[in-house]
Amino acid sequence: MHKRAQLPPPLEHYELEEGGYALYVEQTRLFVTPTVAVLIDPAGDILVTHGPPAVVREEFDALRRFLADDEYAPGVAEHCVMIEGSPPLEVINLALRSAEAVPELRRCLQSEDSGAAARCAAALLQRVTHTSGPTRRGGRKKAR
Repeated sequence: MHKRAQLPPPLEHYELEEGGYALYVEQTRLFVTPTVAVLIDPAGDILVTHGPPAVVREEFDALRRFLADDEYAPGVAEHCVMIEGSPPLEVINLALRSAEAVPELRRCLQSEDSGAAARCAAALLQRVTHTSGPTRRGGRKKAR
């Protein structure tokens, strides 16, 4: 009888606590966040980083600045995708342990995010449509 390959024990994992996602590294809890953000390089479905949305956004911005002048990695940061949401616990934990699970994590977050994106786009379109109107020759509205 041969054994199935098993994944190594997780060094980091999320648990649901206090109404949010708590990240543990071994036995130490690092933070609790209501939603999780992930930064994914879709070219290889690589999980670049994860955590609270504000922290991931800062890391994404830093990555863009760092790679902006890198002649060996042109455009790498522009291909990355930041997605925020509430993925199933088992999906995000598996993605932390196995690169093969990253596409499923991405699908979960993008399908969840599509409803929010549609609502945001509709609100923005309504605002733009409501505030725009006939313009004068110069292309600007006349101030009243």
